[in-house]
Amino acid sequence: MTVSVFGPSPRELLRRLKRGLKLRVLGAGRPMATPPQGCSGDPQGDANRSLAAASQLALNAFLASPAKLHLGAKGDGPLVSLVLVLFNKAHLTYACLQHLQQLQHTNLDVLIVDNNSNDQTPELLSRLEGRVKVLRQSENLHFLRACNLAFAQLDPEARYVALVNNDALLDAAIINHALQVFDRWPGTGIVGGQILHLDGQLQEAGSLICRDGSCRGLGRRQSPWQPLVHTRRRVDYVSGCFLVIQSALLRQLGGFDPRFAPAYYEETDLCVGSWKLGRPVVYEPRCLVHHVEFASASQASGQGRKAAELLMQTNQRHFRDKHANWLQEQPPAQAFQDLPAVEQACRLQAHPIRLLWVDDKLPNPAQGAGFGRLETLIRTLADRGCFVTLFATDLAETGTPPDLSCHSLNADYELHWGGADALNQLLDTRKSFYTHVVASRRHNQELLLEWLRTHPTKPTQPLLIADVESVFSIREQSRNHLQRTQQIATAAELLSSKSLTAELAALKGFDQVWAVSQLEADLLAEHTGSDVHLVGHAFASPAQPPSYTNTAGLLFMGAMNYPGLPNLDSLAWLADAVLPALRQQPHLNPEQAPLTIIGPYRGSLVQPLLDRLQTVWPTIHLGPVAQVEPVLRSHRLLLAPTRFAAGLPHKVQHGISMGVPVITTELIASQMGWSNGEGLLASNNAIEFARLIAQLYSDPGLWQQVQAGGLARIRRDCDPLRLQSAMANSLGMSSNNLT
Repeated sequence: MTVSVFGPSPRELLRRLKRGLKLRVLGAGRPMATPPQGCSGDPQGDANRSLAAASQLALNAFLASPAKLHLGAKGDGPLVSLVLVLFNKAHLTYACLQHLQQLQHTNLDVLIVDNNSNDQTPELLSRLEGRVKVLRQSENLHFLRACNLAFAQLDPEARYVALVNNDALLDAAIINHALQVFDRWPGTGIVGGQILHLDGQLQEAGSLICRDGSCRGLGRRQSPWQPLVHTRRRVDYVSGCFLVIQSALLRQLGGFDPRFAPAYYEETDLCVGSWKLGRPVVYEPRCLVHHVEFASASQASGQGRKAAELLMQTNQRHFRDKHANWLQEQPPAQAFQDLPAVEQACRLQAHPIRLLWVDDKLPNPAQGAGFGRLETLIRTLADRGCFVTLFATDLAETGTPPDLSCHSLNADYELHWGGADALNQLLDTRKSFYTHVVASRRHNQELLLEWLRTHPTKPTQPLLIADVESVFSIREQSRNHLQRTQQIATAAELLSSKSLTAELAALKGFDQVWAVSQLEADLLAEHTGSDVHLVGHAFASPAQPPSYTNTAGLLFMGAMNYPGLPNLDSLAWLADAVLPALRQQPHLNPEQAPLTIIGPYRGSLVQPLLDRLQTVWPTIHLGPVAQVEPVLRSHRLLLAPTRFAAGLPHKVQHGISMGVPVITTELIASQMGWSNGEGLLASNNAIEFARLIAQLYSDPGLWQQVQAGGLARIRRDCDPLRLQSAMANSLGMSSNNLT
């Protein structure tokens, strides 16, 4: 099971084209469960024939009209030159050009080589306008020579070259997604995408090269509902039906090697050349292509599919001779008979860290502070070339993906989900693959330890890491203490709790423990004897923090969607004690300082609290918001009246990093290792808490002092480089690998 983005099915796309509408692939089509009535039982063949018929009808209608096709655009961003080689197949070319019209990238030119087509292609090309150049040939140069001709005439300003086959139907965002890879993984040489047949099955999700020079497209003729398909990763090569290469690299490689003329293996050779220069080839799953495979085979050989297959065999021998030394490091062909072996082969290459992370949910900050930190950590690892698999134990195990609207990292990691059985199966099939396994939360740590108890230690056993986002028993103890005494517990009272024993004992089965705060790191080091690393939060502060005069209002933020959460108690304390006391403070008009509340919530839990709040203070409830930071920066104060908690307060540090002064409790200040007045204000007393609100809200000098102190401290405590260094040290990497 995996993440997938679906749009109209291929059958719907064909229906639209038959009606004369523009054919546009918005996402990967669902594979047909059963062939439609009247079909042959060959979904791929049926879809291809339907496309041919529909596109021919659409082309005829277009040529009978005065309409034109506008290609290319001059706009912002790096110039991308699209190269398209044609020989007949005008109906496919028309469908391809319809998609090129819809590309979202704003700075494009199109270079077309027509290999002396004798069908409707010349007439179609006469209808083109815009930023497009057509190179008409008097003979069929075939694919490779035609491409090299186009490469020699590229605009010198072009930073990237996109190679597109005329039997490829591109998603509108494909160029933008490809360029993002070059930005996120500096040093990348070539980017390719997810290639689908018209029946929705995969042609390939990146490809691998065997020791004998043969090639294997990953996931071929399988459903796109697989984790491997939706994971950005380095591969041996990507299909030439769509690839993007840096133009400087293309010049350095000299274009396509003529020994592979007329076609086939030329893109494989180009990708290996990129690898030899230290420039990885990357598969980007968001680059979606529907491909009519072998439809343009006559371009290559002039003789159709059978001759094309013979030509591929010949060029495989040329490829094997040229790259004999490089191929010795590739896995043998028989390794691809086993799917886990395929998966491992594609990942072992260039991924020094292959990490399995076991947690409850997707890394979405709206789910809670721990998941905001999870997002930061996974993004840090993925951006630095580590391969990360996230196994989410709290997502339903069904035949289709659950609601993944909060899947914020997209292709940055491989996603699996399910219960204990599914986790055990993944561990069984990949027990020699992962270099590190991280488990967050006690129940997930116990699942992992149980698997280890039933499996003998192997020489390749990964480094086991317990990520302690918070010592849960500390939070429970602080809540129990509050309920019993109506007082907020001190750090000393919490650390003396006997309930810590069992939680800490379970951690002794791990090689390392990650803690989020120095307070808990010291506790874990003392009681577990483990190798403890401080891996907390990371925040980048804005160059221009908000000013006093440009802010207004009070802000409360946090998850309120489960009973017993600290944020629900915080709201109750605000309603019943703090805000009534705040109304007694002079110099603060409630109408000029309304309370805004944001965060995921359950109505049955929050509405009674809102009713109580609104009786004492103007209150605005926004619920969950897509972008938290603009809301933070517009408010003058962030209130965090948290009376029981553990770990490190993500929202407090986030607010301070944005330049928003915070008023919180002494408990939170002590967990952060901060003192009252040192970048924040804190009190456990409701009346004093209210006084601090009124004072800080109405005193610009004090506000600026607290803001400056908080920013200075947060830049030290939560510097992203500090987090990267801590992770590099823990994982046994050079810090250069994570910077």
